[in-house]
Amino acid sequence: MAPPSATLHEVRLKPPLPWQRKLMAAVQSDARFIVAVMGRRAGKTAAAARLAGRTALDGKVVFWGAPTHDMANIGREKFELFYRSIIEKRTLMPADAHILNGGRVSWRSFDRSGAALGRGIDLAIVDEAARVRRQIVYEDLLPTISDTGGKIIAVTTPRGRRSWVFDWYTRARAGDPLYAVVHGPSTENPAQEVRDFVEIARANMPDALFRQEIMAEFVEGEGAVFRHVIDRATVTRWYDGPRDGCQYVIGCDLAKHQDYTVMYAMDAYTGEVHGQERFRHVDWPLVKARIANFAQTWRGSVWIDATGVGDPIFDDLCAAGLPVTPIRFTSESKSALVVALTTAMEKAEVSYPKDDVLIGELEAFAYEELPSGKFRYRAPEGMHDDCVIALALATWGKQRTGPAVVDWIV
Repeated sequence: MAPPSATLHEVRLKPPLPWQRKLMAAVQSDARFIVAVMGRRAGKTAAAARLAGRTALDGKVVFWGAPTHDMANIGREKFELFYRSIIEKRTLMPADAHILNGGRVSWRSFDRSGAALGRGIDLAIVDEAARVRRQIVYEDLLPTISDTGGKIIAVTTPRGRRSWVFDWYTRARAGDPLYAVVHGPSTENPAQEVRDFVEIARANMPDALFRQEIMAEFVEGEGAVFRHVIDRATVTRWYDGPRDGCQYVIGCDLAKHQDYTVMYAMDAYTGEVHGQERFRHVDWPLVKARIANFAQTWRGSVWIDATGVGDPIFDDLCAAGLPVTPIRFTSESKSALVVALTTAMEKAEVSYPKDDVLIGELEAFAYEELPSGKFRYRAPEGMHDDCVIALALATWGKQRTGPAVVDWIV
């Protein structure tokens, strides 16, 4: 007789929490690299064990790794609690593994390099992922899913912004289709003992530690440029055109190579960003036409990146009668733009809609100290900063013009 299905077996399990349902949906999506950012006692091990069992029951191979042997055992024990009645066989070599319905789930610790060597894994679960070294993930674990089109789920409490986990998190927030993020604060778990734990933590933890360990937030620290990124996402939505009584400045960052051209329309009085346009792979004549149309729609002055290819575009826009101000980037001018935006965000002088791409870029944007003692501001390798620069240009224009009447040629 065939083994019972996951659905029949799991009738004893509690209904999944909202974030757990989102995690299941993320696994069914096209994303291959999934970050589940969890608070303490949010239910992350139970959700991962449920996914491991369901995947194995489909005849697939699952790997479960953790920073230590004891942590890996916690996951194994939770899995056995759920699936003991349908486990066909347990093996100890080459790894602690369970066989069910032709699939396999194995557990190992990442105490040493090479712990995940091998191939043919369909789903890899990395528990407490922020404690796992980047080298193990990229050199040992990634090759194991290369020939199966498999997925990796990084389940973790957030710990700082210098880890590979945060890289994946920001790529997901910035819209990369290969990445997905699921957020599960401890407060989503309705169990009374967890609610009591949350209140004890709230009363006894420093705010930053509570936000990290309970609310599952990446607390801003070394290398992060912009603070209050989520706090400034207070504009209700993107608008199609200017709002009554508002005067606009427009920040425009032009695409270079694989980048995007991004434009933001900002109210010159309140600093609220109401309009946006973002595109790439467009010929320059059409780029100029779209900039002109955006400026005409929002009836605002344009502050544009006029570096390199931007210089002739600025000249053409000026010749067309548009109110355009050029900003030519050097290390000093870019630093000044970034510092101006940083200050405006600290003072709550800038706000914008809750847009994942913009928020992802702002959160990922970082600085590094150069040997000269100066700082360089940029996005992490392989990511974009077009939204950041467009927002900085709009802010720069606002600070230099304020609300003012712009004469338009009709």
